[in-house]
Amino acid sequence: MLILLPPSEGKTRPERGRALDLETLGLPELTTTREQLLRALIRLSEGRPARAMEVLGLGPTQADALPRNANLRDEPTARADA
Repeated sequence: MLILLPPSEGKTRPERGRALDLETLGLPELTTTREQLLRALIRLSEGRPARAMEVLGLGPTQADALPRNANLRDEPTARADA
């Protein structure tokens, strides 16, 4: 399975919004896969920063993404088309 994500540079981080609830997303047959990916990203982001940045292809100016990734379950969300 190929998972495509938009580049983070072009997105504005929402200041408020509901926390991520995988059960409310479309295509519920993907919930298990989404949960596995979310757990893996959180675990990676909580680990060794240099390794996480390498795996995720992050540069030095993007290091602030790791704490946000580690806290994804509680971060505010917004519609991608908003």
